[in-house]
This record gives sequence, C-alpha cells and structure tokens, in this order.
Amino acid sequence: MSGTVISETVTKYLLSLVLVFFTSTASALNWDVSAQHAGFMVELSLGVGLENEAHWFGMDLSVGGARDTDGSVVSQYNLKMRFMPWTWDTSRYGKWDFPYFGIQAMYSRAGDFFYKSPGQYPEGDYYDETSLRTGIFLGLAWNKGPWSVFYEVVLIDTDVIAQYNTRSALEYEQLLSSAVGIRYYFDLAPSHVTSAN
Repeated sequence: MSGTVISETVTKYLLSLVLVFFTSTASALNWDVSAQHAGFMVELSLGVGLENEAHWFGMDLSVGGARDTDGSVVSQYNLKMRFMPWTWDTSRYGKWDFPYFGIQAMYSRAGDFFYKSPGQYPEGDYYDETSLRTGIFLGLAWNKGPWSVFYEVVLIDTDVIAQYNTRSALEYEQLLSSAVGIRYYFDLAPSHVTSAN
C-alpha cells in the first residue's frame, strides 16, 4: 500500500517538474519524436520530447508495451532526462554526442506486474515491491540534419537490489540493458546544426 502511495507521489512530482519546464522554456526548445527498443523501455517505446537550443539538455516522455509472463501486454510510461556536455562536429559526416548521460523513470499501472515475485524465488519481497523503477544510462548519439540515432547502456535500481539479494551472483550482462533508438527533430534550431562549442 505504501509503495503505491510513494509511486503516485513521485509520479505527480515528476509530472509537475515537466510541466514547469515546458511552460517556462517553450520558446527556446527543439521538439522531437523518438522510438526506442529495449534499455528497460520495453520492446518498443514511442515518445515525444524536447531539447534546449544550446543542445546540452533533453527530455522525453514515452509509452510502450511489453508482454507479461501470462502473455498479456502491459503498458509502461517512461520519462528520460539526458545531459549532453560534449558534442563532436565531424563536418559533413554529422555530429556525435559522446558520452552523454542521464536518468530515467519507468512506471506501469498494472499492479501485479512488478509487485509479485514468481514462485521459484525464496521470499515474496525478493525484488523491490514497486511499479516505479528508476535508472541511469550512458550513451552516444550520431546526428545528421534533423535525424539522430542513439545507443545507450542502462542500469536500473531493481537490478542493483537483485545483485545485493543474490550476493553478487549476477553477471554484468544480466545487470545492464542496451538500447537503440532513433529521434527526429521538428524545430531544428541553428545551434543544433552548426559546429560544437
């Protein structure tokens, strides 16, 4: 019960921050749409996002779906914030954002998707009992005109908890998830296509 209250409180807080950011900087933003596979963002996640004109901060809101163990499709809502302190201009071959980093939050409204542990686990609270998960990621992106292709490596909180519960029995490939995606910018400001600072 308390996990649900905490999840709802955190979700409302994050949405409030997003709305404040949208309204305060709407005139200085580049808007985009994106599609991403994996990286704990389910099998396919589609979203809308924004990026500041200086091209050092971006945010995406997306929704996706994944199949549960019983075959039903569970929807997931995602919020990502990325920070891109380094941009490398390769002239006619486009630009690279590398490395960039960020945080993400994933939320599922299906109460039993993250709350119940399967029977083979030794106790009911083997995993963190929450439908709101958070994570950190490291990535690189190649930008050419209004298009951007990106690759990210993601680590989420529940995997860190699982690693603790199993006394470091998990291999690194079980802790990390790789993501690939594509982004299209609608309002491409001149600062996004000119050379890096």
